[in-house]
Amino acid sequence: MKETTIIRTKLFKLLWSKPISEIATEYDTDHQTIIGICSEYNIPRPQSGHWTKVRFGKKVATPALPESEQPDSNITLPGKKLALQLPKKTDVIRVKKKIGILHNLTQRIFDALKNKRTSRHDRLRSRGSSILDISVTSKHLNRAIRIIDAIVTEFEKNGYEVKTTSYNDLSKSFVLIDGEEMYFHIHEKGKRVKNPDQKYSWDEFRHFNTGELILGLSDTKYWSRTRSIADGKTQKLEDKIEKFFKTAFDMASKLKEERIEFNKRQNEANRIREEKERIQQLKLKIKKHREVRVQKEVDKRNELENQASNLFKSDQILTLIERVDDEIRKRKLNDVQKRKYQDWKCWADDQTKRLSPIHQIVSRLIHNNQSSN
Repeated sequence: MKETTIIRTKLFKLLWSKPISEIATEYDTDHQTIIGICSEYNIPRPQSGHWTKVRFGKKVATPALPESEQPDSNITLPGKKLALQLPKKTDVIRVKKKIGILHNLTQRIFDALKNKRTSRHDRLRSRGSSILDISVTSKHLNRAIRIIDAIVTEFEKNGYEVKTTSYNDLSKSFVLIDGEEMYFHIHEKGKRVKNPDQKYSWDEFRHFNTGELILGLSDTKYWSRTRSIADGKTQKLEDKIEKFFKTAFDMASKLKEERIEFNKRQNEANRIREEKERIQQLKLKIKKHREVRVQKEVDKRNELENQASNLFKSDQILTLIERVDDEIRKRKLNDVQKRKYQDWKCWADDQTKRLSPIHQIVSRLIHNNQSSN
């Protein structure tokens, strides 16, 4: 359990800059703890519907922070284990008997569906990214609206912001619980029966709407893993709202545990992969260093052999110059012939110096020795 501290004025500014759920995630605590601290230290916080208004650009008033004997006192935010970060139970949630003042999100879906034409199976299905996920018949629309309004209101009352999106143009609604997206919808149960009067392939079954409502929960918008609460023989969905919230919190808790475990495995896999890559890079570096060293040795050997070959050639030229010089001494040359001979001898001497490696080797060794000293 990790504790963090924050001063009263900073917590007040945070409360009016982002939802409590985000602050709780940032400081590794839970929203109920922050709500309790707000009451204890007399810190005003946004009420239900505030962040929905902000999201849609509506003007909202920010109150002043009341005076306190210790305005900048340090407030301890206790960190909690995952199992303690989520409420174990919720207060009794009442579903309205009649549609009255609705939450903004609920009002928007109600306005979108109440005058909409039904689909092939007499369903009203929400589409688009700005409304909640509902699929019911016209007869049961009002009831579905009242139920989902109670859910949205309860979530936001406790600091959880409800959001909407879409997938394949179908509306999707979700709430962020402790950093996990929990998708939920309400739909009417259908039933398929074999059509005895089938004429076409698409007419194999007849679809009937049962009037039973189901609250579905999933950890993804694709509905890969789902749980649901539905109308029963003795209890209606309205009497099972608390069970819906407990299920949502339980799913979020398990999902976070799975994600933490997955991240641990992923981090360990990345560490092993990086270590293998590091070792591989080290091996390549050693191999390259060895190859460079061997190549340098080969180059030095080739250079030595070339120097020996050039020395042999320069010695041969010197021998040639001496023999030509001996032969010239035996002859009487005029001035023109002497000048031609001297020109040739100078050129031949230059070639000997160019080929001879001795001077180059000695100069290099002396220069290197002086540099090291």
